[in-house]
Amino acid sequence: MASEAERTLLIEEAVKALLQGLREDHEREGLRRMPHRMAEAFRGGTRGYKQKAKDIVQGALFPEAGLNPGVGHVGGVGGLVVVRDINLFSYCESCLLPFSIKCHVGYVPSRGRVVGLSKLSRVADVFVRRFQDPKRLASEVCAALHNSINPAGVAVSLQCWHMKFSHLCDTNFTHSTILDMQSWGTVLASSRSGVFKEGKNYLWDDFTSLLILSGAIIEGGDINHSQRQKMKFVVL
Repeated sequence: MASEAERTLLIEEAVKALLQGLREDHEREGLRRMPHRMAEAFRGGTRGYKQKAKDIVQGALFPEAGLNPGVGHVGGVGGLVVVRDINLFSYCESCLLPFSIKCHVGYVPSRGRVVGLSKLSRVADVFVRRFQDPKRLASEVCAALHNSINPAGVAVSLQCWHMKFSHLCDTNFTHSTILDMQSWGTVLASSRSGVFKEGKNYLWDDFTSLLILSGAIIEGGDINHSQRQKMKFVVL
């Protein structure tokens, strides 16, 4: 098995071959250190292959004091925990170009156990640090959180932006309508488990409505005016 230094050297040689294919001189000033820097960047950007979600969550689960065991307890006041606007990036598996991600995660605690909020973003970071497709990314983050936290359910919503070369990718990045992302392609993806999929999905509706009211653009569209007014009243 190759050592870390040997793997870094392999990437450096591949970058040199890439530059040669582009008719560039990797020995010229400005590019001389680029193969090594790019190798380090790729190794850091794909470190998720060496990480496991359970290792991150382990030890971060703790009971809510004074609560009866059951579904939906958190701080004694509600059932839905949401961490929104987690800014991440990953590498597109179709072209290796990086794409930007805004991630929103929600979960419903069970058995009176909650997890530190920072762990939700750290678990997501494990899977973005791999070559990815947005829809698979949403599914993997959702499944990892469900399996490691054992909550009543998990919801994940992603908004992803890709560089304007996205027409070369297999992933269906469409032209963005967001003013500051007009030269980028965008794709929305989501995944859910447990109580977010059961019954009438009112928890999923609460999750998506909360995100929409905070200005997020999510898979599934917008809520109507009457529902928006009702939600504003509840939030205030």
